[in-house]
Amino acid sequence: LVPGNYILNASYNNTLLGCGGVASLKITVAPEIEIIGGELSFCSGVTHTYTTSTGVPVDWQLKHNNAVIASPTGVNFTHNFSIGGTYVLTAASSGGCLSEPFIIEVTQTPATPTGTITGETWVCSGVTYDYSYNNTVPGTVLVWEVTGSAAIQGSNTGNSISVNFTGTGPYEVKVKRVSTDGLLCESGWLTLNVAVPNINPVITNDDNLTIFCPSSVTSFTADFGSVVPDLIEWSVFSD
Repeated sequence: LVPGNYILNASYNNTLLGCGGVASLKITVAPEIEIIGGELSFCSGVTHTYTTSTGVPVDWQLKHNNAVIASPTGVNFTHNFSIGGTYVLTAASSGGCLSEPFIIEVTQTPATPTGTITGETWVCSGVTYDYSYNNTVPGTVLVWEVTGSAAIQGSNTGNSISVNFTGTGPYEVKVKRVSTDGLLCESGWLTLNVAVPNINPVITNDDNLTIFCPSSVTSFTADFGSVVPDLIEWSVFSD
């Protein structure tokens, strides 16, 4: 029956007594409860709101792993799905009518990488450097991104990348986890700050001299600030 008001009749007759009649009962068929709105599948960590086709308060019930985790009453149902898994949402009217189960599939959002990206934090413009991070979370892949005048050489996915830096910086080398299922759920970024060192080397005489006698011996020190050079070559030129 479609929703509405009906009269149920029961006609009776007793042949022996020669009498009969009709018994009547007014009944109401309530509208079907259908859960609408919200999403059927999404990444964890988001909030969704659901309602019903009737637009009247109902008793909601949300189950996760066969355990009831929420059972409010109202026109709408709002929940933050912080954990991945299969959820079953139902709605019941005050008259006891129950909706069909509404199945919600939630994919767990990968955890944001922690620790440190391996690679140089001081770079020279025009040079390519390697960066890496060990991904230990199954079902995910690392995706990289760089900012500033920098470009990833080759693929931007996997445990390592090569980056070519140009310009003066500063730069950022960033990595995140992305799930390998169809939803491609994304974690937050882990960031490594990279810069071109501002090198202003200063040479000083260890004896604080500026004038030197012929055939004398003295020593000099070159200060390169925070940069430690691999090789220093000294030379003397006539001014």
